[in-house]
Amino acid sequence: MRRARSLLDSWRNIIEQAKLDAAQGAYSPYDPEGKGLKPLLRGFLDRTENLTQDELKFEAPTSMRDVESSVHLWISRQPLGGYRAPKAATEEVAHDEP
Repeated sequence: MRRARSLLDSWRNIIEQAKLDAAQGAYSPYDPEGKGLKPLLRGFLDRTENLTQDELKFEAPTSMRDVESSVHLWISRQPLGGYRAPKAATEEVAHDEP
């Protein structure tokens, strides 16, 4: 419970500081609507200079292996370029046969 409260307090501190600085932010660096804005979440390998102690708490993995413990993967073999419906069988009758 203490860790959750600390994280929420840090989030509130970041929001309050952003209001004082009249700054806008983004949820993550991959947020298309937040291009060019400072993200709340950062990856483990992102640079940490110029971050406050509160901002350092918001790091998140980007690999699904770190997020989802088991995922079923079903592979279906299809031609490159996407799915193509099979050609319909056509009756070809040779005109030269009796």
